[in-house]
Amino acid sequence: MDFNSILPILKNNEMYSALLHVFTHGLDDYVTPFEILLEAVMDAFEEIPPQVNNSSRRLDGVFQNKFEHLGYKALLYLSYCFQGKAFPGGSKIDPADRLQTLRPQLLHFLLQPCYNPSSNAQRSNLSLSF
Repeated sequence: MDFNSILPILKNNEMYSALLHVFTHGLDDYVTPFEILLEAVMDAFEEIPPQVNNSSRRLDGVFQNKFEHLGYKALLYLSYCFQGKAFPGGSKIDPADRLQTLRPQLLHFLLQPCYNPSSNAQRSNLSLSF
């Protein structure tokens, strides 16, 4: 199987950890998978019923909905990237000079004044052209 056939399967089945792994290890792309995950977080937020509020949070920290689960995964992914660790395993990102470009790329994405989804995040089929 190639990337063009694997990525839509992972996204459609909400296998975001695997999607992050394929993008980062197979394509050396750290921004696009975060953007796809962020789109899923925003979609999950829109699915939360209006009656859900902070008073209904569980004290044990167990996720109650997809928004909390995916939001945590997105924050964990960013934390790993900024620490120089690969997600989800936590191994060191190699080569070390990749961190010199990875961190600015993520910061640029996070600090952009207006969010405009890239073509990879917008497309549901996620076909890539090389």
